[in-house]
Amino acid sequence: MTVNFLRIVALLLVIGAVAAGWFGLRLSERPAEPVIVKAPPMTYPQVVVEQTIPAGEVLKETDLSVRMVEQKNLMTFSSKSQLIGKMTIAQIEAGSPVLTSQLPDLGPAAEMLKPGERGIAIKVDEVVGVGGHIKPGDHVDVLLFLEAENKTDKAVKQTNAQVVLQDVRVLSYGPDLQATAQSETTENTEQNSLLGQDDALSAGKPKSSERSNEKSGAASRSAVLAVKEFDMTRLMLAANTGSLRLALRGAEPPTPLEATVDSRQISLAELAAADGKKAVVAAPGPSKLASSPARKPVQKSTQVILHSGDKTETISFKEN
Repeated sequence: MTVNFLRIVALLLVIGAVAAGWFGLRLSERPAEPVIVKAPPMTYPQVVVEQTIPAGEVLKETDLSVRMVEQKNLMTFSSKSQLIGKMTIAQIEAGSPVLTSQLPDLGPAAEMLKPGERGIAIKVDEVVGVGGHIKPGDHVDVLLFLEAENKTDKAVKQTNAQVVLQDVRVLSYGPDLQATAQSETTENTEQNSLLGQDDALSAGKPKSSERSNEKSGAASRSAVLAVKEFDMTRLMLAANTGSLRLALRGAEPPTPLEATVDSRQISLAELAAADGKKAVVAAPGPSKLASSPARKPVQKSTQVILHSGDKTETISFKEN
């Protein structure tokens, strides 16, 4: 009985060893738990000053730098271009971010003015404003027409037209500002990208809002131009002396043409004289054959050679 008991115990031990080995093998085959890697914190650009900036100083690109911060501050700026040319109203310590409270609170039109520019409004109508097709952000030339007060022939000839200003940026036309026009363009682009093919075709058709904008452009009565500081009085004098007309410029600068007459200013007398000069130049000149002097008739002669001993003599006879 002792032998049978020992056999049973040995069998149980073998079974236990096999079970323990099997469980150990199963545990070793389990995949390792993935290592969780923490994502780096999100950072935001923030403009700071390199050195202390006193109040009343105009910010330059060399005064600014951009650093990344973990916490976004809505009172700061993320790009240098937003601050270049702006004047501070409070002192900013070195290494500190530039806050909106440290800059003057300007209106939307004043924000679009560059250093050295001033915004001046002029009266416009459908003809002065190129049929109402001028949009904020376009560039125009300002033309002036001066009509003689007296109606005498001598005074009328002094009537002239001239270019007062060239390549002037339009800040607003009627109630529309340049920033408003840019934001509407961006929104329209995003909306068109989300539309399908059918919707895109329908979006390309003029909408009622677009037609109303065209009507408001043609019916606008004022336009604000961004002119240089030294051109303010020139535009003011022109607006109160004669009739102004805006000439719309294209996207690229025009190719300069070789002109015999200065297009910046021309009077009625000069225009008439210029037309007369062109007619003289265009008229055919006299024939070279008629202008050349007449040739003299060539007289023919006959030569006779006389031999007298060792001497030889030549005698010429002219024929009429």
